[in-house]
Amino acid sequence: MSLISIGTNRELERRGDESNDEAGVKMDHILRILGDRLVDKGIAPGAIPAYIRDLFNITSMNTNLGLCEMNRRMERLGWDEFELDDHTLQLITAAFEADSEHKKVGENLYELKRVHVR
Repeated sequence: MSLISIGTNRELERRGDESNDEAGVKMDHILRILGDRLVDKGIAPGAIPAYIRDLFNITSMNTNLGLCEMNRRMERLGWDEFELDDHTLQLITAAFEADSEHKKVGENLYELKRVHVR
């Protein structure tokens, strides 16, 4: 391996680290906005991860659900005090798209809960 290829590999690794950092910052920003929105709409900070998990479970079974049907199904699960709107749904979708590993999103949601509990 030449010095040029070693330098190139290190540069690629550095760029990869920067890309991961940028994705993490984007995810944190999306989750902060989402958390603020959900808290402002009346969901307790400690309930945010459960709400997102239930919504994800509903939509993963049927990806063609409309907003009204999502709200009906969430009401059946006990989320009758909160009505999902299009903007909040877009934020939740963006959170999952910003990080394709749903486990990582779940971990970030628990961190979000911790930040909002004051």
